[in-house]
Amino acid sequence: EITPFGSSSQAFIVSNNQNTFEFWKEKFKNIKDFKIASKNSLFCDFSYNQLSDLRKLKNFKYCLILENYDIFEQEFENKENQTPSLF
Repeated sequence: EITPFGSSSQAFIVSNNQNTFEFWKEKFKNIKDFKIASKNSLFCDFSYNQLSDLRKLKNFKYCLILENYDIFEQEFENKENQTPSLF
């Protein structure tokens, strides 16, 4: 579930620009429990095939990902806010 920054013990930091991603990667590298997630990559802490795979991650405080924010938001907002229905 997406919540205001600071109201959760974990946070995804989403960058949609490679230069910005590299900037934050460098600035946060010495922060405890900071992780990097990348789609289908060996050069990261967490590799994922689909954004929904990120829901399974538990061992991080901050996780930087290179992804389109609107797509990320859609994945995490829609699934949490949907009410099951038979119709």
